[in-house]
Amino acid sequence: MAGSEAEERIRAKVEAQLRREFPDARIVHELNMQWGGIRLDLAAVRPNAITLVEIKSERDVLKRLASQIGAASKITGDVRVYAADKHRAALIDAHHEHLRDPDGRTIIEWLPSKHGEIGKYQPNPAFVPGLSRCRVQIETEAGFDWCAEMHSSWWDRTVMEHVAETPALLELLWAEELAQLLCDARLGAPRRSNRALMKRIAVEDMSLRQIRQGVCKALRGRAFARADALQETA
Repeated sequence: MAGSEAEERIRAKVEAQLRREFPDARIVHELNMQWGGIRLDLAAVRPNAITLVEIKSERDVLKRLASQIGAASKITGDVRVYAADKHRAALIDAHHEHLRDPDGRTIIEWLPSKHGEIGKYQPNPAFVPGLSRCRVQIETEAGFDWCAEMHSSWWDRTVMEHVAETPALLELLWAEELAQLLCDARLGAPRRSNRALMKRIAVEDMSLRQIRQGVCKALRGRAFARADALQETA
């Protein structure tokens, strides 16, 4: 499904960057999570790793970013946010768990107690959990710049691309793909097995590496509405 003209402009730049960085990846647009009705804008699926991307154009809002990052972070440690310059200040603000003053200092509220005053940090209502673990880049005319104000932005998150939660990875698979995963691992499942049983067998008898590779294989061989040509899955 095509997005707005603004989103497609950023999407094209991100896709080009992903292809340069991961020449062996299959690029998938609009990857649906099986839970919560969450959809990620782009995925770079390699044989043994996944990079997930959320795009925020100038026409978007950041309201759903926390849930999108939360879902993506269960799949991979390499989660990225590419945003229009309009969102720079909001993303920097959302990066901080506590309110800060105009000089960037954390605001402390002093409260009376029987032992004197105690300091309490004020929570930031705009805080987006998990954003600090993402790679955040801001659009420029030439491409993208690091969001330098955020520590995580310059850290190469691909070193964490193997991090995932097994149940979340398995939720990416259709029932027939889940059955094939068990078959490839030579794990028999009773006839008419349901998803819950197949997932339990995979969790109990397969390593995270095996599951991650199996999920990548399935996604590289699945038909999508918008994606690169099917990849060899043998």
